Amino acid sequence: MKKLFFLLLVTSLCLAQASPKDLQHSVTQLDFSFKLTGTGAGFLKTLAFLNTTQQFVSVESNTPFTVEDGKYGSKYYAFSFIGNKQIDLKITADVDYSRARDKVIDASVFLQPSKLVIIDSSIASTAASITVNAKSDLEKAVLLTEWAYNNVEYDESYWGKNEVSTTVFKEKRGVCVEYSHLLIALLRSQDIPARLVAGWVYSGKQWDPHGWVEAGINGEWIPLDPTFGEAIVLNGGHVVFGYGRDQSDVSESLTNGFQLEKFSEVETKSNTAFNKFFEASFQDFPEKAGSNSIIDFKVKVKNSLNEPIAVPLVLIVPLKPDDLKIVKLTDNKIVFLNPLQEKIVSFKTKTPVLDEAYSYNFSIGLRSLGFSVFKNLTASAFVEQNYLSEVAVSGLSYEVSPFDAKIIVELTNFFNEPAVGTAFLSLSGEEKPFSIHALGKQKIEFSLPLDSETKGELSIKAFNKTLRQPVLLDKPPETIIREDPMSQYGFYAMILICVVALLFLLKRLFF
Repeated sequence: MKKLFFLLLVTSLCLAQASPKDLQHSVTQLDFSFKLTGTGAGFLKTLAFLNTTQQFVSVESNTPFTVEDGKYGSKYYAFSFIGNKQIDLKITADVDYSRARDKVIDASVFLQPSKLVIIDSSIASTAASITVNAKSDLEKAVLLTEWAYNNVEYDESYWGKNEVSTTVFKEKRGVCVEYSHLLIALLRSQDIPARLVAGWVYSGKQWDPHGWVEAGINGEWIPLDPTFGEAIVLNGGHVVFGYGRDQSDVSESLTNGFQLEKFSEVETKSNTAFNKFFEASFQDFPEKAGSNSIIDFKVKVKNSLNEPIAVPLVLIVPLKPDDLKIVKLTDNKIVFLNPLQEKIVSFKTKTPVLDEAYSYNFSIGLRSLGFSVFKNLTASAFVEQNYLSEVAVSGLSYEVSPFDAKIIVELTNFFNEPAVGTAFLSLSGEEKPFSIHALGKQKIEFSLPLDSETKGELSIKAFNKTLRQPVLLDKPPETIIREDPMSQYGFYAMILICVVALLFLLKRLFF
């Protein structure tokens, strides 16, 4: 039998038109044709679309099949055939992620390293720092999903590469598989079981194969999509067909000597909009704005349920033409809210340089699951400019080696004049000066001794203000704190080979 990796074999056609963010419940039809060419008896195992508490599936086929159990919660449709054969499958999936979640039976394997999910100290330290103020594993999972969503750049050239988590952490680029591998590593570093989910997703333009994550928390599998920026409740355009420790576990098999061509067509048959489970609104929306000004849009978001939720918030601003685009200075949000909790979040933006001969109207929007609102912002060169005399930490990353550890801090100046100040890291005892040009960014690097403390504070002083942020470093003396266990066997095997070679040489010399 030869192993086939599913995500490399399919094409898709989408007939759906709805925005994925509006879909709470969907009924989707997925038609697959397997064109098999060869002689003699053949056997095909293809991943089965799963019945879960959030997804109900029916299957029709022109060829008899059996359903076989696979590893890590996956199942397979198994087909036997003779010679050339075309197998047609019609899957109907009824999906709603507001339904009850699947229970965790045994998640121990999803805490361990795997082929494509390796946890080094840089990943562990980043996860520890991101979640330092979290009060629960569920809040940690949302914070880590938000970080992966905002810090990895989607790059279609990575399609099919299936990069390991440590590479994704360094390059900060990839497609859904890379996003998922990195998030799984971040979660496992915090002792939260995490598995890869393989399926299909509606992107707003078409249906495509997709990967996302589930975390085992409080006895339930919690869905997290770092590519789409959704957590706890996903939009109904996610259809599941398998699970794994990472992407290497998602594969099919076919008898050697047979060739396979695979075709697919996916269509959303019906959908239902989200029932509103939160409230969101702009607070003190500015009536006017000046040229080249910093505008801080405040948004109040409130949980309407008696259970924790995560609300994805995307600020929508004009991006064209280039000379009139509004620049977003802060990332999109995934806001974790405890039962009935409300929070105020901030989106900082910069208006363009405006021509004095005109007055401008900009449409500013806020979008989430089943929710959108737009307001009009009037801007003119004759309106007094607005600035924020503030320097903020916009990025914090770690590099840990067997020799030392480094913390790289990215600062953003939100003022229209240069910001001059100092950054002090208690872990190293270093204080470093900085000078950041107007509305600019600057990175500052701190080096740490291997015997440094693991918990400290970063203090930023500028504009007569002091910003303090906790910093955690996870086991700095070690380069890899959890790695693929097979690498250990490779090390011991190398020692054994050397010993055998030495004994053989000694035998030749003395006997």
